[in-house]
Formats: sequence, C-alpha cells, structure tokens
Amino acid sequence: MSTRNLVETGLMPVVSTITALSAYRFRGIWGKIEYTFYSPHGNFFQFSVDFPLLLSYDALMETILVRANELLEELLHRQMLCRKVMQSGSDIPLYAWYNGHDRYYYTYVNNQQHYLGKKSPQIEKAQSFYCAKTIDAALEKNIAILNTMIEDWTPYNLFDLKETFTQAYQDLSIQLSETLEFIDPVAWATAPYSRSHSHPEHLIHQAKSGLYVRSRAEAFIADIYDSLNIPFRYEDELLLPNGHKWNPDFTLLIRGRIKWHEHCGNLKDPASLKRFLWKEQQCVMAGIQPGRDILFTFDGYEGELNTRYLRRSIEQFLENCD
Repeated sequence: MSTRNLVETGLMPVVSTITALSAYRFRGIWGKIEYTFYSPHGNFFQFSVDFPLLLSYDALMETILVRANELLEELLHRQMLCRKVMQSGSDIPLYAWYNGHDRYYYTYVNNQQHYLGKKSPQIEKAQSFYCAKTIDAALEKNIAILNTMIEDWTPYNLFDLKETFTQAYQDLSIQLSETLEFIDPVAWATAPYSRSHSHPEHLIHQAKSGLYVRSRAEAFIADIYDSLNIPFRYEDELLLPNGHKWNPDFTLLIRGRIKWHEHCGNLKDPASLKRFLWKEQQCVMAGIQPGRDILFTFDGYEGELNTRYLRRSIEQFLENCD
C-alpha cells in the first residue's frame, strides 16, 4: 500500500500507533523501513518506504567497516572448507588430452608418464585439491586486505581523538572546530537558534529542566535526553535542500553529529498521519535516513503516553547512531 493511498482510502480509523520498527536493513546502497500499525481490535496493516543511503563520509566508512567484518567471517569460513578439501585431496600434477570425444588423464611418477583410468579416484582428488588450493590462495589475499583495513583504520572524529590529547590541547577554539567541520557541543548547546514561534500558547507542559513543550510525551523525551547528557534544541528550524523547512521537535547533537527526533502524536487522527507521511517523505528525499538520522515516535491509540515504548525507541535509535 502506498503512503498516498494510506491517507486517501479512509483506513485511518483502524490505525493506531506504530508499535515497532519491524524491519530496517541495508540493500546495496538502498535501505528499506517497514512500519506496522495495530488497532485495539487486533487488525493491522503495513507499509514500507525505500530510500537511498546518502551517508556522510564517516557514517559510510562505519557501514563499510561493519560489512568488512561480516565479509571477513565469511571468507574465513570458506577458507576452512577449502582446507578440509585439500586435506582429503591429492597434490599430484594432473594432465589431460582430448580427442574430440573423450578426455584422457595422466600424471607423472618418477618422471614417467602414468595414465589414470576414467574411474580412478586420483582424478577427483587431484581436481578437488587444485580447485580448493586456487580458491584458498585468492581467499588468503582478500583476508589479508580486509585484516589490514579493519586493523589499521583510525577514527578521525575530533571529539573522539580529543580524549587522547594532553591537557595542553584540551582547550580548543570554536573557530578550529568550525574550520575542521566538527561541532563543539558546548558552543552548539548555548548558541542562539531559529526556534519556532508557532502557537506559543500550546507550550504548557514543563520538562524537569524548566523547558516548556507542547505535550507530556515531549516533556518525557526532553527528560530522557537531559538524563543522558545529550544536548538538544527544541523546535529548531530544519532547512531542506528542496527549499522546504520545518521544525522537528528535537534537534540532537550525538557524538559530534546532528540527529533529529520528531514525536508525531496520535496517528488515529488523519491530519497527524498526513503530516507524519509528509515529513518522512521530505527526510527521504533529503537523504536523512529514518531510524538512524531521525527518529519518529508516536502516541498510543487513545493518545496515551507510553513511556516504555519511548525509552526503548530512543535507546535503539542511539545504538543506530553509532
């Protein structure tokens, strides 16, 4: 079911919160995210969105390193299989000539040509050994390349490296961080920003920090990020490459990278559902990857606050940010 049909077919009355991110996987340079909607009566339906994985360079390298480790495990397994075949094979030199109808096999023993019968087990043993040995040589080369890449790759994020600096190099200027295109968390958290001024009368829920937000869910989310010492800006403006702009609920700074969290309210409401689908579509077109660059969360079916679901979603999101 397309996202457009989802809005137009009148199915919204049976739609409740998205209770789980049921699938998130890489497919080449494309990703797929699937949502499952449940109603209180046990009905459900799913829809999915494909999106290009337009990653930053360091995020791309992290993905490559994960895949390199997976590939290394696969190559080591194949190498083990090859060496088992070599142990049961035969390393004799095998030759053959073909007369157009039949193939005749022979080898050399003490420099003397020795023909092998068509049913000789030495033929299959020699063929098996040769094939396994050739594959093993290629695997050995590729394993060495992957080991070098995995072992020698050095993270270059300024704030990761700063942990290894002596005291003489701890007090770095904001200008240096900006020049190197790394974001200083202290400067970012205290700098002014383009906060939304829409309907200030709706800011009636207070987080523990004193921040006023628009819902109990947003207050709970703000408390979670504060407890985790993750800097955020509430309703900061996000300008997209196509010229559209909106104000995600939370703009986060996680390990020197900008991420977002949008709490979409109750999808039982057709207008809320339509806004969510528009926002997700805008993110996909801008290369903002759902599930890793931006987290979407939702209210329960009757608009209730599900703290366990929100906390679990944020924990999973922070893992995906690594």
